Amino acid sequence: MKITKRQLRGIIKEALQGETWSTVIVMSPNFDSVLVKGREVDPRNIVHELEVASGQSIPPDEAKNLEEELMKQFSRDYVEMPVAWQPNVGWLF
Repeated sequence: MKITKRQLRGIIKEALQGETWSTVIVMSPNFDSVLVKGREVDPRNIVHELEVASGQSIPPDEAKNLEEELMKQFSRDYVEMPVAWQPNVGWLF
């Protein structure tokens, strides 16, 4: 049985209904990527990884702000950014 990304997001969204999803994005030990929920990710793909992990889409304007802040921290060689999604609030960076 095959499942599409859209179906998977729907399943995750349904499972998280009424729940808060959160993580802290941190610099990887190799200083070349960031960790999201323990998974090593290229900082340029952070929006996609957060959408997959949470099952929630990130609006383009918020995605841009997130990427800018992440790259700013990444250039300082230190990244620690709490990220959360709540049903009635949306994304919190």
